[in-house]
Amino acid sequence: MTRPHLVAPRRMSSVLLAALLLLAACRSTPVVPVPPPLPEFLAEETADTGGGAFLGVRGSENDSGSLDDWFADPGVRVDAVVENSPAARADLRAGDLLLALGDHELEDPRTLDALLARFAPGDVVLRFRRGDAVLEATATLTPVDGARPPPDPLWLIEPLRTRAGYRTVPDGVRLVTAADDSPLLRAGVPVGARLLALDGEPLVSDRQLVRRLRDLPPGGRVTLRVDDGSGARDVRLRLFAVPRRVTHAGVPILFDYESTPDGERQRLSLLDLWFLQLFRYERTGAERTWVFLELFGFELFGFATGQGELE
Repeated sequence: MTRPHLVAPRRMSSVLLAALLLLAACRSTPVVPVPPPLPEFLAEETADTGGGAFLGVRGSENDSGSLDDWFADPGVRVDAVVENSPAARADLRAGDLLLALGDHELEDPRTLDALLARFAPGDVVLRFRRGDAVLEATATLTPVDGARPPPDPLWLIEPLRTRAGYRTVPDGVRLVTAADDSPLLRAGVPVGARLLALDGEPLVSDRQLVRRLRDLPPGGRVTLRVDDGSGARDVRLRLFAVPRRVTHAGVPILFDYESTPDGERQRLSLLDLWFLQLFRYERTGAERTWVFLELFGFELFGFATGQGELE
């Protein structure tokens, strides 16, 4: 006759154990900011090896212009054309969308700047869109006097896929900083290395690299062509995926679990009626509280652990 009375506690113990295991599994890795680069990785490096070439356009990103529904497409919007410049003589106009410079597709203004820094004066074919028509014209690039400064800003952060910072340099993109959890560091790519290509496509500017990375899914795999001073090599790596955590789960009366998105606070309760609560666990930072059997708001048994601070 006693067997039926033993089954319920055993089942309750199983529920308690399962809930505690669920709580232990709900952990997340904190995502820390990408640190600023060391000064040696921001030494004067120009995206120019021989003076570069002058086209005569001022362009901007080909994006939606809306923070609520942001997207970016390839091409450089032509905002203004310098009078009597190579672009003006090629009949490029404000409002056109510059798509390619020679054999190089254009994804953003920084890519255009980096390409012009590498080009020598002379003829180059421009491909651009005007309205619904795609046109081609030949522009005769002219020399640029003096050294060409690196495009602003000095470096760009990519915090979602690679957790790193980059800067445009001659023939590639420099890795100037990386968070400790960056996939690049885990794949053996050191800070200071030069990135030459992403999935076989040559890299021209830091903006181009960041835009390509943002188009890739979290946790996907890519191949980077890297030169860390010992020669070029291909590195296969998995892109960073922000850890997800359970913030709420429960079955009415039986159990309820809640957590803040950062995991700083957690709460678990079992068999929670308005007058009776069998078990409650709470955590805030390093402080933990266990309560066994609470009746009408009075704790019949419980204890807490944590860290005290001296005032």
